[in-house]
Amino acid sequence: MSSGDIQVYFGDKVTLDDGAVGEVRFIGELTSKSEIVYGVDLTTGKGKNNGSLDGVTYFTVKNKAQMSGRFVTRSSIQKASKTSQSSKFTIGESVTVQGAQKGVIRYLGIPAFASSKKVHYGIELSDAKGENDGSKRGQKYFRCEMKHGIFVSNESHLTPSRKAAAAAAADAKDSANANNSNTNGN
Repeated sequence: MSSGDIQVYFGDKVTLDDGAVGEVRFIGELTSKSEIVYGVDLTTGKGKNNGSLDGVTYFTVKNKAQMSGRFVTRSSIQKASKTSQSSKFTIGESVTVQGAQKGVIRYLGIPAFASSKKVHYGIELSDAKGENDGSKRGQKYFRCEMKHGIFVSNESHLTPSRKAAAAAAADAKDSANANNSNTNGN
């Protein structure tokens, strides 16, 4: 199985291509890039940040005295294993929210607006029945049309749409690749 075939979930223990090991604490887009990245809190290996980049905090490292955070792409993740902290869903997965609204997960993490340290799912809804465009309280967590974004903090409110998940993941990958080629061409 190649690293591109690995399903990575929030909370998974991962091994990176340089041998560093850590826990996935964020999955989504950075404000400065349009590709999906994984925020990893390293337990071994050299980190590069504390979960913040360009003044935006995407996740918090457990040991605040160390710079144990690193942002990586899926291709840098060589191995992923479930932990008791792993989420049930991941980026690009199609879901139904509270049995009614269909959408795709675009963000996974603990956002700055969360009053508890609970994982939130940023969902891009198919219909304009949401609350936002992927932004909340002035911070952009993912991109979608206005009124198509919603944040859900309770996994029990989500039902997987497994048949559509593969298509949605391929769609998200194609979109990210198209954005990268547009960005790299400028």
